[in-house]
Amino acid sequence: MTGDCKGFFTSRFKGGCYLMPDLSAAEVKMVAGTAGEEKMIQAFKDGLDIHNFNASKIFNIPVEQVNKNQRKIAKGVTFGILYGSTTKALALNYFKGDVNQAEELLNNFFNEFPKLKKFVEEKHAESDKYGYVTNYTNRILYIEDITRKGKNGGEEIDKGSRHRRAQNVPIQGGSEDIAGWIDYNIAMHLMGQDELDEFKDNKKLMLSKTSMFIHDSFEIDTFPTELFDMITFCDKLINEVTPKLWNIPMSSDVVIGPSIGQEIEVSTIPLKDILTKDDEKCKELKSALVEQGIMNKIISTDSDVTKWHYIKLDCPSSGPGTIE
Repeated sequence: MTGDCKGFFTSRFKGGCYLMPDLSAAEVKMVAGTAGEEKMIQAFKDGLDIHNFNASKIFNIPVEQVNKNQRKIAKGVTFGILYGSTTKALALNYFKGDVNQAEELLNNFFNEFPKLKKFVEEKHAESDKYGYVTNYTNRILYIEDITRKGKNGGEEIDKGSRHRRAQNVPIQGGSEDIAGWIDYNIAMHLMGQDELDEFKDNKKLMLSKTSMFIHDSFEIDTFPTELFDMITFCDKLINEVTPKLWNIPMSSDVVIGPSIGQEIEVSTIPLKDILTKDDEKCKELKSALVEQGIMNKIISTDSDVTKWHYIKLDCPSSGPGTIE
């Protein structure tokens, strides 16, 4: 979906906006959790840059000494595992075609993260034996064989293609299953029918609506006076409850905007960008912030809103509400 198309999705509510929690590095966290690779899981829990962390391991250097090129290579190796890239592809992308150098790096990676290697090998074997693989939620995902021309001109099974998909689809499928579970619980919360113990006290029917989730991003059409409550709820659901129940270190950044195509980070909202735009939806959002009872969530030292530069929202992920 292009940025232009995203702009068509605007709130149905006067003064409303889209709240868009977005799972961060979902596939990498999924493969770490599925494989049970504790070092990588702990790196996520510690808030480390995962590609810097992986680079430090495979190049055997301290994290603070990792340079941009080493991080880029480590990121390429990590996503190569996710998408089943070949050693040859890694060599062409990062080592000017030097397959030996690429193999050495892959060996270093798997030596540091042996459970990832075991995961890949198990999924290859599972697809060979059954024609399907299972993901983290035990959902069966069939791997349809693709044929290619063999050396003798006849058709043969493309085993490499099967193996690439066998290690990828459990990761993608597991991420989507958890994303669907999150979206379901957001919808139940909006209806005041929470099933999770952490939110059982909520019996409030809300006006906000879930519109869709796109891959690992949730698009919530939010009624203006429910914005801050929904930010707090999504923060707790995704960053606290989901990792605890699923044992996958999922986390989320949250953005809001007048449309899906106009995204502003929640932790620091450049309010002046909203105040100075003539766009009708931006005017409505400004009106909601100023006039509809939300301002008691924001601390201001100046009554003139045109002098405000940034808003920091009062929610667990952002700390005390302040105006800068």
